[in-house]
Amino acid sequence: MFVHRLNLAWLVKRTELISAILLSIATVGTAWCSYQSAVWGGIQAFKLSDANRLSRESIMQRLEANQEALLEAGHLAEFIDARVRGDDALAQFYYHRFRPAMREAVDAWLATDPFEDAAAPTTPFEMPQYDSDFVHRADALESESARVHDAAAEANHRSDMYLLATVMLASVLFFAGIAPKFSHLDIRFFLLGMGSAMLTGAAVLLIRLPAMIT
Repeated sequence: MFVHRLNLAWLVKRTELISAILLSIATVGTAWCSYQSAVWGGIQAFKLSDANRLSRESIMQRLEANQEALLEAGHLAEFIDARVRGDDALAQFYYHRFRPAMREAVDAWLATDPFEDAAAPTTPFEMPQYDSDFVHRADALESESARVHDAAAEANHRSDMYLLATVMLASVLFFAGIAPKFSHLDIRFFLLGMGSAMLTGAAVLLIRLPAMIT
């Protein structure tokens, strides 16, 4: 009987020790996960702000490109009209007002004999020589905006995963905290086993997640 009571007391103390260990680890882990979730949430917010700014800049560059094309279309109309009327001086005046890339496109377009060949491109804007720095900058900004937006989505995912780990550790706190309240050892070990399983799952999840210190 004495040995049985001694073993029983030892098991009770052992469950209390396991409970204390689980509570300690889960408490520290919960604080860490809450911190990381907040950090990654902040990173997401900054990344989204940057992505929106880059997107706005891309739109502005495309507007500049459209305005540039409209201006060149007006010069092109005057250039063609002067050529048709045989006013070479005026045609040269408008020709030299074109940007270098536009002049290359016009030269390539004229080489296709557009006034006689119906199969020729209808405007120089269809020629591969036509280029615009505004379009290039808009494309680069749009690509960067998409990349930063993807980074924001990844930061949001990491924040969500840390939040999930926080919930799992909260379950550990529940199981480890309630286990000593039961006098039946089988129930204690079952609850502590559940807490240990949740702690293991949270640990596996956290090992796979990157951490950020700010």
